Amino acid sequence: MKRKDWRNLAGTVMWFFAGMALWGYALTLMERREEKQAREGHFPLESDDIRRYSIAIFAGILADILLGASLIAWLC
Repeated sequence: MKRKDWRNLAGTVMWFFAGMALWGYALTLMERREEKQAREGHFPLESDDIRRYSIAIFAGILADILLGASLIAWLC
């Protein structure tokens, strides 16, 4: 695997867990981070990263909801 692929994978996993922990706020943080990175690096906003990380955040939120629901079902 190339270094860029590892960075993309690590970022996706990190935003998945951020989605689980921070829910919707993780999306705002990710957008701000990508905008700052593009501004400081003097390159255009990478829409593929935003799309990938958004999907990971929403998957994290969904996983958190499902884990919580299964825990509640298990306790009752």
